[in-house]
Amino acid sequence: MAVTRAPLTMRTRGTSRRGEITISGTITVGASGAVTSVTGEEAPNITGAAGSAGSVLKDAAAGRYNITLLRKYKNIRFGSPPCILGPTTAAFGNTNANMCQWRPSGSAGQGFTIQALLASTGADTDVLSTNVIHWDIYAQEV
Repeated sequence: MAVTRAPLTMRTRGTSRRGEITISGTITVGASGAVTSVTGEEAPNITGAAGSAGSVLKDAAAGRYNITLLRKYKNIRFGSPPCILGPTTAAFGNTNANMCQWRPSGSAGQGFTIQALLASTGADTDVLSTNVIHWDIYAQEV
């Protein structure tokens, strides 16, 4: 019986865009949902005016974090929703935010908002202090 071998290279599956990169980061949350630290080369600052390039700032609305990248991209695509890395020994509960979703920003191609909320009601709610939000997006180089 002849053995059929798979080719060494596989054809690309799914969609890919020219010059597309993945940009990711984390937001460490403090008291009252404040941003205490961030990681990520495209948004390394936690201070500045709203919309300042390279910033991750807490919005006035509960549970919202505005992210403005250092530079503008051709377009931004959102993959999986951001996730909250919660406490190691306690349940998430239903008091502080237990899920996140994306919101577009007014600065198209350069920014977006992460909205933290309660899964049970959909209400905007701050993330528990010491929790970390992980996010990643896809963007095309201009």
